[in-house]
Amino acid sequence: MSRRRLDVDRTRERLLGLGLAHAADQLEPLLSEAVKEGHAPHAVVDALLEAECWRASRTDPLLAVVRE
Repeated sequence: MSRRRLDVDRTRERLLGLGLAHAADQLEPLLSEAVKEGHAPHAVVDALLEAECWRASRTDPLLAVVRE
């Protein structure tokens, strides 16, 4: 059986356009894991947002306080 490649270029470009670079970087690995493990779509979105929030809190201390 051949592995299907996820085509996420358009979604990645949209995330980058919104300034969500870390989420764009995490998109393909998170989607691949979700397909493999059968995760719900909303769990993928939540994981992308968590990745972006984590990155933001590392660069902006005020966001770390808001997130807690």
